Amino acid sequence: MEVILKTGGITLDNYRLYEKTPAVLYEDVHLLGNGSLGASVYGGVPYEQILINHDTLWSGQERDKVGKGTLEHLENCRKLIAEGKLKEANNLLNDEMLGYWSEAYQPLGNLYITMGQSGELRSMKQRRILLKETPYEYENYSRILTLKDAVERIEYDQNGIHYTREMFVSFTDQVLAVKLTAQNGVMDFALGMDSPLRHEQLVYGKSSMVGITGRAPDRVEPYEPHFNPPIVYKADETSDALRFAAAARITATDGEVIEEEFRVYVKGASFAVILLSADTNYTGFRMKRKKEESEVFKKCVERIEKASLKTYEKLRKDHIADYQSLYGRVSVDLGEAVTEGLPTSERLKRFSSLEDTALPALVMQYSRYLLIAFSRPGTQPGNLQGIWNPSTCSAWACNYTTNINVEMNYWGAEALGLPECHMPLLEFIKDLSQSGEKSARELYGARGWVTHHNTDIWRMTELAGEDASWAWWPFGGIWLCQHLWQHYEFTKDVHFLKETVYPVLKGAVEFILDYVSRDENGYIITAPSTSPENKFFYTGQRTERDISRIDAENRFSANESDISAICKASTMDITLIRELIENYVSASGVLGYGLEYDEEITDLSMNLLPFQIGKYGQLQEWDKDYEECTPGMGHVSHLYSIYPSSVINAEDTPKLYEAAHMSLLRRMQHGSTRHSWPGAWAICLNARFGDGIQCNAINSQMPERLGASLLVKGVLQIDAIMGWGAGITEMLLQSHTSALHLLPAAAPSWLNGNVKGLRARGGFTVDIKWKTGKLERAVISSVTGGHCKVRYKNTLTEVFVPAGGAVTLDGKLKQKSK
Repeated sequence: MEVILKTGGITLDNYRLYEKTPAVLYEDVHLLGNGSLGASVYGGVPYEQILINHDTLWSGQERDKVGKGTLEHLENCRKLIAEGKLKEANNLLNDEMLGYWSEAYQPLGNLYITMGQSGELRSMKQRRILLKETPYEYENYSRILTLKDAVERIEYDQNGIHYTREMFVSFTDQVLAVKLTAQNGVMDFALGMDSPLRHEQLVYGKSSMVGITGRAPDRVEPYEPHFNPPIVYKADETSDALRFAAAARITATDGEVIEEEFRVYVKGASFAVILLSADTNYTGFRMKRKKEESEVFKKCVERIEKASLKTYEKLRKDHIADYQSLYGRVSVDLGEAVTEGLPTSERLKRFSSLEDTALPALVMQYSRYLLIAFSRPGTQPGNLQGIWNPSTCSAWACNYTTNINVEMNYWGAEALGLPECHMPLLEFIKDLSQSGEKSARELYGARGWVTHHNTDIWRMTELAGEDASWAWWPFGGIWLCQHLWQHYEFTKDVHFLKETVYPVLKGAVEFILDYVSRDENGYIITAPSTSPENKFFYTGQRTERDISRIDAENRFSANESDISAICKASTMDITLIRELIENYVSASGVLGYGLEYDEEITDLSMNLLPFQIGKYGQLQEWDKDYEECTPGMGHVSHLYSIYPSSVINAEDTPKLYEAAHMSLLRRMQHGSTRHSWPGAWAICLNARFGDGIQCNAINSQMPERLGASLLVKGVLQIDAIMGWGAGITEMLLQSHTSALHLLPAAAPSWLNGNVKGLRARGGFTVDIKWKTGKLERAVISSVTGGHCKVRYKNTLTEVFVPAGGAVTLDGKLKQKSK
């Protein structure tokens, strides 16, 4: 049943993902979650598969694999760099000093609902339908995920009966709830479960329940590199891998329930309610756990029994109330919606050629929906795919990648009014600061803590593997520290600053003080150093031969003998150090602490290699003005200084700001990706440069590789949609400099609109309304109160917002009386 919505402005009720067909590919499923329990819904007819994930189900176990050879080779590597032998240093790193892949995030199981089956007696007609040899006739199909309530609803008609399938994942009751209905008729269906992991089916008798128990692999390799065997299981008695369980029960129906050996059947029902719970025996970082799978299953059953004391309607009401307490904080309207009656997949296809101002608004709200769904207090942070993963050997192990991806997942958390959903990452960083102490000591002989390019549920902090261009990244933890400081800047939570931010920043500073060295000119540098995942020609200019072999998106396309990833003092390193020191000094001042390591920090701040401008007028990416191997590289790590950082900005460093802008223009000129996560980063950067036209141009290209779920096709990464939502927010409001900047990069096509509930640094909440492209009204409120500057175009004003109060400004930033 096609849903046609009114045009002329989006309301909160109208934000939804909508399709007229079931999903065939995983990137087209609809995603439900409560932070820990994830459900991927295909919406198939007559055969529904709901893939179940749990945020704590990973391969492997706690381990000690710190590379023993790294420290002994470190000084030799630094010597080679000092002598200008960059390729030799790169080779030494690759051959002797790197590590291994993280463990892999795992799929837990599948819930199957097969319509038309009322028992184990076999039907050739049913078989042919399931094998798709005989078409299954139905009409008026729709599947809709409504963002206002986080409820999925599937509907279709067949033989005069209207079937509905409604479901949600409740944070309040920690279950997936599914309600099936047959209007003007009855239905038969079968319920079953399995898992792609080693598992057992459980048999119950008269319980209306199906279930599985099992355990995760002891080691899993990602889909590349191809190590065999890619999946390893030890014997049960010697394995400390995670145990898991899941249970699903028919808790209400007016039909006949038939229990058979591995399935439950419902016959002649007009409705049925299914509750599912899943869990693992993971108890927390460095905490002991029991190996008995039966204990995990018992917990699942108890959760279902408790939830089943409520009616489906009560479960739904409580779910929506909890969810709306977060989602309802922000609303946005960017103007008339011209394609909202179309399926989301069609809207995405048409966006490059048809202006659809409502789609960016949907993207912003959908990024908020996803953050609530994959990251709630007490859960693990969202990985490369949030909490949704169909594959045992997934892309890049579906891990936490710290040179952009896990951070991008959380770029919008504070500004989009979801600081609670930021907490899983912040707690994770705190754990890494503890596990990373051993890596700092044994890999570098350093104080403090370090983490590298990849990590996992076991809080891996050792070096990653394969290639130095990404694996040599002792600054992953430094980047993550920014999230701690951002949370404080937005919330002004002094208790959090004292108990979490300050000690973690202090440990990161200690590591940096021990890692840096001094070059022949007296500058303090980092070595070895990389600009994550990019490489350069260390021998000079490109040759015609080199140019012919360069591909815009392939960093390995040039002659390997002429390029290196290793240098000293990349701009990314310098930026991260400057930001870390500034934040640490600021935290010490707020808390009234004397500055520890005062002389060392002063020396570092005064003598750190300065930023440099290259021959093209660009901000240099490395210590020298090397030619990039891939000038259109998607990683723009040297522009971290612009976004998400603000070490370089228009107010304080205008010349460097213009040079950074030139760097971005050159990247884009050379084919820098305008979709997936690089496109999202480019939107954020262009917003910081105040270029709404370029932001909107990239907006129009972002859907190119996105499925109907807005996951990236093929690799299924979630960072693109999360970064895209953050970029749209940055177009509407910025607060990284001395003022709250209203509509700094709004797209010219967003003529009329309003946004409510955006957050700004300093603890402020901002509502903005504009008409015919001009500011009409802004409301600044605050729980704690305080002074703030407000900028709109070339007008700047300062206001005082009383605690618990608000100030209203007109289009000229004049304060309006109540």
